[in-house]
Amino acid sequence: MSIGEKASQGFFSFLTRNIISRFMGLISLFILARKLSPYDFGLVSFTDILLMFIAVFGSTGLNQFLIAYKKDDINEILKASFWFNIILSLGIIILFFALTPFWAASKHDDRIINLAFISGITFFIGQMQVVPQSILSRNLDFKTTVKIQNPFIIIIPIAKIIAALMGLGVYSLTIPTLMFIPIQTYLYYRAVGWKFDWNLYTHRWKEIYHYTKHLIGNSLLTRIMEDGDKFILTSFLGIKYLGIYNMAYQLSSFVGLNFVSISQTVLASVLPKYTEDLPKMKEHFLSFTKVLSFFTFPVIILMAIFAKPIILATNGEKWLEVVIPFQILSIYALVRSITSSRGSVLNALHLNKISFKLNLIYTPLHVLFSVFFSYYTGIIGLSISVVFLRIVFGFIGMKETMNALGGNLKEFLLTLVLPLKIISLTCIPSILLMYILPFEIFDDFINQLIGLHFEKGNAIIYATLLFMCSFVFYILIVRILFKKDINEIYLFLERSNKKISVIFKKIFKN
Repeated sequence: MSIGEKASQGFFSFLTRNIISRFMGLISLFILARKLSPYDFGLVSFTDILLMFIAVFGSTGLNQFLIAYKKDDINEILKASFWFNIILSLGIIILFFALTPFWAASKHDDRIINLAFISGITFFIGQMQVVPQSILSRNLDFKTTVKIQNPFIIIIPIAKIIAALMGLGVYSLTIPTLMFIPIQTYLYYRAVGWKFDWNLYTHRWKEIYHYTKHLIGNSLLTRIMEDGDKFILTSFLGIKYLGIYNMAYQLSSFVGLNFVSISQTVLASVLPKYTEDLPKMKEHFLSFTKVLSFFTFPVIILMAIFAKPIILATNGEKWLEVVIPFQILSIYALVRSITSSRGSVLNALHLNKISFKLNLIYTPLHVLFSVFFSYYTGIIGLSISVVFLRIVFGFIGMKETMNALGGNLKEFLLTLVLPLKIISLTCIPSILLMYILPFEIFDDFINQLIGLHFEKGNAIIYATLLFMCSFVFYILIVRILFKKDINEIYLFLERSNKKISVIFKKIFKN
């Protein structure tokens, strides 16, 4: 089997996993959001901000280093990386635990200390997965990775639901992960059959650090970029609005971020194989982008259009303040779904300095915008400013990436033309449908029909109906106007997964 075929199969293995994960995540979010308050969600997010800032000094880039490593002494470098990772991770959680009391005192809530203890232990055990995950990725053994992960994407959300129903409150968001991550870590080591020894190989740590240092700097800037606005928002508006903002971000990234994680995982493993053949690397990168955009654009855009019934269905009326930030952040989610994978290209070419330099310019602008707009315009203005900056710098980064591949930004943008045309035409009847049949009229009709007021259930039915109709519109538009244009996507699917290609052909081509 060729590398490209393994990559394609890996893509669809991860896609299947993430569909299950998103489904379970939606169910757990539906229940947890009704059992817990925006403040509870904000409290967990606020606790994790400190850990994530410190954690970037840990094993950032270690996975990429091990995947890209090409020398014959791979076993020794794996062992050195194991201990390098362990020592750094221990240092991270010690510093985290030392700072936590001050972090908790800043918000006058001692539960932050308990949450920090749970998050710190979970982080450390999770860090131990880096080496076996790298071994599987080096071997392009995506099937084993998915096989290990699949049970937990079902078990952990169920455990969170049970914990919430048992009255564990905010701790139901963290304890279940701590319970099961040690089992997952054990399964990774058993799968690769790799054992460490007590030699620390400290003479190899400098080599590891030399590769990761730019990624660490880049990740620190990225962390400020990802969480700086949240911290600033909390300072001005409080933890409740952090919960609202974080929920908007989670929902807007519900689909796109998972496709990003799939493409990054697969591309990070595959692209280093083509460092001597830039045209081939560019071909793989653009093919992934075109397929990703075809599947992600309709879901992300339609979720933004139908934001209000989605929030009513999943979270209830107390979360309606999420709607507008959710719609605004969806714009960024759309762009991020097809630009974030550029990091895999730059890492494969050892050009991570490019990302670092861009983030060095972006980060202070992000902080300044966050302070100004949080203070003067609140959560809505903050969302708009963040989206604007991230989109601008996302495309600047993509331009640099395409240049590194021997191409240009126009080639990248051309891969987006087809999905943009299709979804633009789909939006017209979808928006008309929502205005012709607003939720209030639908809710009244169902209540009169069955003689029972069931707003939560009606919102679920209404949102489902809107999505079903919109995807019918999407399919019809493809079949009528773009049947020949999707042939490249079909060929990609045919090489990747015969069963999926057959389904795709029946839906969009036959």
